[in-house]
Amino acid sequence: MTAPAQPTTTAPAAGTGTHHFVLTLQAPAGDGFLMHTFTGPITPPAGWTRSELLTELRDQIADNHPDYQGAHIVFWSLEPNTL
Repeated sequence: MTAPAQPTTTAPAAGTGTHHFVLTLQAPAGDGFLMHTFTGPITPPAGWTRSELLTELRDQIADNHPDYQGAHIVFWSLEPNTL
């Protein structure tokens, strides 16, 4: 009987980001609301705080999706992009 193979670990691939974010925004739309969850890898600039990154992400999303200008944050998560 052979021993099971041990899992191998490797450094994150270039371009995968040092962190992973999840940001859910809600904005008024007519008689209802729009809600969307934005997610992805990101590498924050050195020295930035979570608050600065959150503000930047929300601003970038609003620039690319004007319906979310002034949207409320429903959920926010930022974690290291490692296992």
